[in-house]
Amino acid sequence: MSKAFPRILVTGLGLLLACTGTREPFDTATRATMGDIVAELRVLLPLTASDERFAAPEHHEAVSSSLRALAAAGARLDRHGSQGDAAFGVFGHALAEDTSDALARWEAGRPDEARFLVEGLTEDCVGCHSRLAGPSSAELGPQLLAEVDRSTLAGQEWAQLLVATRQFDSALEAYEEI
Repeated sequence: MSKAFPRILVTGLGLLLACTGTREPFDTATRATMGDIVAELRVLLPLTASDERFAAPEHHEAVSSSLRALAAAGARLDRHGSQGDAAFGVFGHALAEDTSDALARWEAGRPDEARFLVEGLTEDCVGCHSRLAGPSSAELGPQLLAEVDRSTLAGQEWAQLLVATRQFDSALEAYEEI
């Protein structure tokens, strides 16, 4: 059995609990940290549309900087999560591990693996936020893509980003256009 399997199982269960459980609204520090994560995902997500774009030399510094900032924010979220709701603590810890792992793989010269992890944690963030109470919680996906210049992406790449941000109706329309 793969070493990753138990971690995937624990992460999945933690995400399920964190996203379906009831909890108090996030404190100011947690919201600020989540805002930092969203800011970095806005930079990284358009680049994850293809292996070539993510690893392109002209994007190297932006990806490096954003992955470092994302890993730091993930670590802060882990610390915040460990102080409150247990389910959120599991989610925060998994996010911290994924952001740290993405940075480590990038720095080890494995951009395709870093890209895969960024896409996965984006899906987890949007999936969890779409289950939270309140009208703004379901707006995370569209917020992440609000500044993406769609003209720079192929139809398949745009559809992939829509799926990653759980905008399934729009993704279906994009796939139908293709």
